[in-house]
Amino acid sequence: MPSTLLYYSPTWFLGYDIVLELIFAIITLTVAAYAFKIYRLSEQRELKLFGLSFLLISFSYSFWALLNGFAISELTEATSILDLAHATIYSVIGVYFHILFYLGGMITLTYMSLKVKSTKVLVLIISLILLFMLNVEEKYLLLYLVSAVLLIFVTYGYIEDARAHQNKKTWPLILAFILLFLGRFDFIFSSRDYRFYVIGHFLELAAYLIILTGLILVIKHKPKKVIP
Repeated sequence: MPSTLLYYSPTWFLGYDIVLELIFAIITLTVAAYAFKIYRLSEQRELKLFGLSFLLISFSYSFWALLNGFAISELTEATSILDLAHATIYSVIGVYFHILFYLGGMITLTYMSLKVKSTKVLVLIISLILLFMLNVEEKYLLLYLVSAVLLIFVTYGYIEDARAHQNKKTWPLILAFILLFLGRFDFIFSSRDYRFYVIGHFLELAAYLIILTGLILVIKHKPKKVIP
């Protein structure tokens, strides 16, 4: 496989993946809106960061959907490979914006879960990851690996919160981040087997629906204190 490989997808799934990615963009945008709404009710800094992270992730999925939209005209094999070396300029732009916004969202989410109040730390993490990303060829593989590692920290942070506050309502959120973590590994192996690419999409769909449902329930109860 060439080092500029992006993903390995069956042509029967092209179109469906775009629909799912647009759904992801809508769901994560809705999650961001609910998080900001709860933030206005509770004034918790973590909820503002949570909303910002999902807003960035929503932008990321929007660009990914556009990327796959341009790719449809380029991919014609029974199982199709999208490679940066053969992609159009529009696909290349879409790839870089997708990576930039997704990593921005994951880093912000991790920064929130670490409960560190230092802009310098956030800037340092972003700078190191982006500099490393710019100097490697297998950008999508690194995106999946880095986001998988970040999701480990996020999940562990929520597990600690759930134990410390004895909050059972946090566990569905933990499940959602575990599903996102598993989805990252499905995408890592999608360069070898297209089925991982398909499975990864449905794992992400389940995860985002769980997160959205949790926030909707929070809004209905209108609490003064929320652990995001």
